[in-house]
Parts: sequence; C-alpha cells; structure tokens
Amino acid sequence: MSLDGKTVLVIGAGLLGAPAASTLAGAGASVVIADIDPAAAGRAATAIRDAGGVAHSVIIDLSDEASVAAGVSEAAAINGRIDGLFVNSYDPVASSRDRDLMEIDIGAWRRSLDVNLTGYLLAVRNTLPHMLKTGGSVVLTSSSDSFDSPPTRVAYPVTKYALHALCRHVAARWGPDGIRCNVVVPGLVPRRLPDGSFPPERVAFYSRYEADTPSPRLGEPRDIAAMVRFLLSDDAEWINGQIIGVDGGLVLR
Repeated sequence: MSLDGKTVLVIGAGLLGAPAASTLAGAGASVVIADIDPAAAGRAATAIRDAGGVAHSVIIDLSDEASVAAGVSEAAAINGRIDGLFVNSYDPVASSRDRDLMEIDIGAWRRSLDVNLTGYLLAVRNTLPHMLKTGGSVVLTSSSDSFDSPPTRVAYPVTKYALHALCRHVAARWGPDGIRCNVVVPGLVPRRLPDGSFPPERVAFYSRYEADTPSPRLGEPRDIAAMVRFLLSDDAEWINGQIIGVDGGLVLR
C-alpha cells in the first residue's frame, strides 16, 4: 500500500483527518492538510514533518466556494499534482443544532448542506481536473448514521447518505478516465481525554455503543486511516463506487 510519489490532499485536520494524514505520509505520500482552522492544519503538518514525513498546510472553508478553489489550487501548486483526495470535514456547530424534521432550524439545515454535501462536491470538482492528468483516487467520509438515522436529528444523516450517491456519480462518470471514488462509513470513533480515557459524562453512552458492536471494542482513528490509505493506493485500483463500512460490524449489510 505504498503511496510513494503521490500527493494527497486531506481536508479536515480533526479527529480522523490528522491521523489519516500521518498514516498517508508514513506510506510515502506528500500530504497537504487543509482546514478552516489554519492552526489545526499547521499542527498536523508540523507533527508529520517532525516524524520525518513531507507535509504542508493550506486553508479551506468547505462552505465557501472561493476558499475551496483557492485552497485546492495552492495544494496542487506545491508539487504540481494531486493524486488523491480525502475529505472528512464537517461543521460541529451545525451538528449541535441538528434536530428532528419538525424542530430543526432551517439555517442549521442549510449550513449542514453547505458543509457536509455541497462542500464535498466543491472539493471533488476542484480537485478532479488535477487528478485527470494522471488518474487518482477520492475518498469521502460518511457515517453509520446514514444507514441507521437517529430519530433526534435529520440534517447530518441526510447529508451523509447523499454522499453515497455523489460517490457513485463520480465513479460512473470518470471511472473510465482513471478516477476512483469510494466512501468510508465509520462507526463510533470516540474522542478521548489526554490519558486515553473517555470523558465521564460519555462513558455510559459509549458503553451502549460498544455493547451493540460485534467487535470487542470501539473504533480508533487508526482504523479509518488504514482503510483510507488502502483506498488511495494502487492496491485498490479495482475498487470504485463502493460504500465501505469501517465500524466493527455495527451496521451489518
């Protein structure tokens, strides 16, 4: 699963993005990490360079079309190419305002669409011309909520499920031109405290999830990173348009 010689743009420097970027750099990729928060992207890039990898950071706001275009252009200019794209960003503020269909504020709904769906489309649309020069791979991040929509919120699962159709469109339209597009569907990958434990107020919630998961543990960022590395590598060259669960069996389908 070597990524030697490849340049990969990772949009989102948070819980899943930064570890994935580190894994990709460890496999030989030159990584460009983008985030709306330049400090977060910078920290992730610095950590990779300190470990001996190659990484740069740029600013991308997925809700802003001009920002996406400028950030992708800057990323492409670093090495003159983009071979892979991993998009895993979302808006936590909009997510915190998510409610059921009757209760959700339309502003929160539209913000979720802007970031979780339209932003992904813009990221692919701006990256695609660069990847068409040599072929490339796109990985989008969905959620297990896209299959098992919770009754308490509507925007997040709807936008995440829509990414499945977006993925298949890209694969069907540009697959003959050497472009692959797949979706990873993570299960619960909880945030942890610095000592590795769970926040006390979340222990009961996480325990319920763990009890419902066939595998004997909850997810770790490295689980998602490993699948992303595989899908961006040439070893996955015959995998296209697929929706792939990385969830310990939480959703059996």
